[in-house]
Amino acid sequence: MRDLRRFVEQHHMTGGVETRSDERGDVISLMSDDMLFNRGQAILRPNGLELLARIANVLRPLPNEIEVEGHTCNLPIHTDQFPSNWELSTARAGSVLRFFVEVEGCLPGDLGCGLRRYRPLVPTTRRRTANTTGGSRSCS
Repeated sequence: MRDLRRFVEQHHMTGGVETRSDERGDVISLMSDDMLFNRGQAILRPNGLELLARIANVLRPLPNEIEVEGHTCNLPIHTDQFPSNWELSTARAGSVLRFFVEVEGCLPGDLGCGLRRYRPLVPTTRRRTANTTGGSRSCS
C-alpha cells in the first residue's frame, strides 16, 4: 500500500484516491469521475490504466480475494445500454476486474459486484463529478 500511496501523492491524486482498512480488509476507493470512466460509461479511460496497474501491483501478491465494487451516483440513468444504475455499476466493476485479470494477471476468482445508486460513495449534494472504483461511480 505504501507504493500506491506514494504514486498517488506524486501524481497529485490525493483527493481522488482513498486507502483505508475496515472489516473487509484493505480498501482502495477511487473518488474522481474522470479517473476511470467517462460519464455514464463503463469503458476504462486510458488515463486510469496506469493507476489500475499500480493498484494491481499492490493486490497481486496478496493471498486475499479482490472484491471490486462499481458505484454510480444516486441520480438515475436510463439508456439502451444501461437501463439503470445497477447495470452501469456492475459493468464498471466488470471492466476493472477484466483489466486486473486479463492485463495485469491477477487471479480470475475475484468478485465484482455493482452497488448502483442505493450505496453511492459520495452523496449527490457534493459536486456531480464523484466516481470510483475500486471501484467507481459517476452521475449519468
